[in-house]
Amino acid sequence: MKLMTHCHNTFGLAVANSLACVEGGTDEVDGVINGYGDEAGNASLEECAVALEALYGIDTGFET
Repeated sequence: MKLMTHCHNTFGLAVANSLACVEGGTDEVDGVINGYGDEAGNASLEECAVALEALYGIDTGFET
């Protein structure tokens, strides 16, 4: 079974929560360009990608 996370940026923690989910074993992170989304926004795709590459050594497939 694959796990996916979708975080809202209510307290500015969407990226941090998404990264915590990766540490917890999720297979997929839902992100949007510049964090634009409903309510307070969603996890910023570019911030997640750079953090996963730089901090976790995970190849995201993005050319950073």
